[in-house]
Amino acid sequence: MQHYLHTLLCMAALGGGLCLHAQQPVKITGTVEGVDAGRLLLIVPTSETETDTIATADFDAASGFTLEGTLSEPTGAQIMLENYSGGFFFFAEPGKTYEAHLVNGPGSYIRGEGLQADWLDYQAQLADITARRDSMQRAFNELRAQSKFRSASEANKRLEAYTRESNAQVSRFLASRDDILNAYIGYTYVCQRELPPEAIRQQYDRLGNGARQSIYGRMMAQRADRLAAATKGNPAPDFTLETPEGKPVTLSQVPAKLKIVDFWASWCGPCRLNNPKLKEIYAAYKDKGLEIIGVSLDTDKQRWTDAVAKDGLPWIQVSSLKGWKCPVASLYGISVVPAMFVIDASGRIIATELRGDALKQFIAQQLDK
Repeated sequence: MQHYLHTLLCMAALGGGLCLHAQQPVKITGTVEGVDAGRLLLIVPTSETETDTIATADFDAASGFTLEGTLSEPTGAQIMLENYSGGFFFFAEPGKTYEAHLVNGPGSYIRGEGLQADWLDYQAQLADITARRDSMQRAFNELRAQSKFRSASEANKRLEAYTRESNAQVSRFLASRDDILNAYIGYTYVCQRELPPEAIRQQYDRLGNGARQSIYGRMMAQRADRLAAATKGNPAPDFTLETPEGKPVTLSQVPAKLKIVDFWASWCGPCRLNNPKLKEIYAAYKDKGLEIIGVSLDTDKQRWTDAVAKDGLPWIQVSSLKGWKCPVASLYGISVVPAMFVIDASGRIIATELRGDALKQFIAQQLDK
């Protein structure tokens, strides 16, 4: 299959009206429980790594709130309380109105016609499937614990049959939708399971044209491209970040025969435990052309610099101080730390996921020639 960028360009050329549709209003009215007053934000995705706040509204317990913005296409949206984490997800459509009651727990809802109603129905079906499956699983476990193996075997057969039928039910729902709901479920699936680029492309290929052209179809394509860019054999995505002293460092401009980009953080225990071996490797090979660029996913500068000093890390240290929202972490598809990329003199990634003695052996093979 050709690169996803080509796919996106074709979509833009053939379906460019997607971006040119007239903006239409979207309106949400409702109440907030548990917080006396504050400000609400209505946030929508604009790409896989970026969002836009399309409306804000102040609220208090007495008068509730009204959020009004504009949309040009259906999208997933989140209502977030300013200065609080988390949010309330729903599907927003141009020209639609919604009613909401926001509370941190049971009783919270966002209701509306169209996609949101379909989504709530689907969620209810999933909840029923999960409850019945859990009940059957508990019955099987109890029979097995009581050594009633024949009854347990029959219960397990019923559980397996129900699991097959419930999976088929979900598949039928997806097959009936060539729209953003299908794309959103697929996009959530690939993100939660941290699928590699080729597996994401397989999920993308199963979508119909309508789902592919939705915001989540486009985001799935973007995710596949982004992750593929940081895989072995590809040119390393270039970036510029600042040192603790504020000096910008650009990866491609760091002179070295071999570079290690080390994603880490002061709060990451395995990262800190890996530092002594990394120091050993650096001491042995820095004069032979090795350089290390440590990319910290810290948000607190003092904790970052304290960790660098305490661990005695002598190589280049940079950070955006945005934690998991670091754009370079996104560029490299980082979901866990530590994560390392070995880059050759031509700027190509030649190894990933190496640590400890395995990393040392690989560096030796490259620089002891």
